[in-house]
Amino acid sequence: MWPQIIPATATLLAAERFATINYALGYAPYPQREFDFLWKKLVESMDHNHDGQGGAIGDNRKIGYEQLAVLHGGEILRDMLRNIAEHVQVPIPNSIPIVVFNPLGWTRDDVVRAHVTLFGDPSPGNLGAFRKGVRLLDEAGNSIPVHVEEYSENISRALVLVFPVRGVPSLGYKTYYLVAASPLPG
Repeated sequence: MWPQIIPATATLLAAERFATINYALGYAPYPQREFDFLWKKLVESMDHNHDGQGGAIGDNRKIGYEQLAVLHGGEILRDMLRNIAEHVQVPIPNSIPIVVFNPLGWTRDDVVRAHVTLFGDPSPGNLGAFRKGVRLLDEAGNSIPVHVEEYSENISRALVLVFPVRGVPSLGYKTYYLVAASPLPG
């Protein structure tokens, strides 16, 4: 049971951090009641009577509380991250923003793996120049190395991209922009 407490705690902490940012920015009310409930259930799951009073029934209940914290805390976190991402400006025309979040208390460099689904305009099957390839740009318009790890296409095109990020601010985010690949100068 104990190993599940770590991801549950990490999920709730990240959800609280980004809920606070959302509240401060005026994007969403702070879900205080939900956090109070989830933290209390997580603390209850840490009762020292493992295999003690209540036996397996009590242990299963405690595991359920830990899973509840991960699942519901994760829902809150995803809602808060989506609220922020939806407010990101898109200064590069015909681009798809990819928002990279950092829930840590320090600036972070890392490698990101992101799933992106492209839909065409005006219909999903009209992907135009994106069918020829893609490039990734930072907020200054500089090219970022990107590797297409997976690719699938039906009416839309789904990509799994892997790319390095540098200087993602503490408790913040950085935005990258996926654009159609331009032909190389010849």
